[in-house]
Amino acid sequence: MKTFMLNDSSYSCYGWYILKNGWEVFFLEDPADTDGIYFSYVMGFESEFGSVCLQEYKGHELMKLVGARFDSAVQRGELAAPEGASWVEEDASVLVSGSIEEVASCP
Repeated sequence: MKTFMLNDSSYSCYGWYILKNGWEVFFLEDPADTDGIYFSYVMGFESEFGSVCLQEYKGHELMKLVGARFDSAVQRGELAAPEGASWVEEDASVLVSGSIEEVASCP
């Protein structure tokens, strides 16, 4: 889990997907709710917070990073924070470089 700051608020992030249409999804909770829905920050036509279902993304992912791979990519500066945001180090200093489970179904 890594944290980013956006508009003076901090958000815990547990994973990241990029979809074939170029949309990026940052998962802000883990595990999902009982219906397999995750609260997320999505950068697409607009950037917004909302609920997403991983089942709907099956077959549309270009890349995903979750768990230790996600944490490592952020730490090495290989994954940018959402537009307008910055990753935050565990000691709460902002970085200069600005376990999601697969679900079977969604309601």
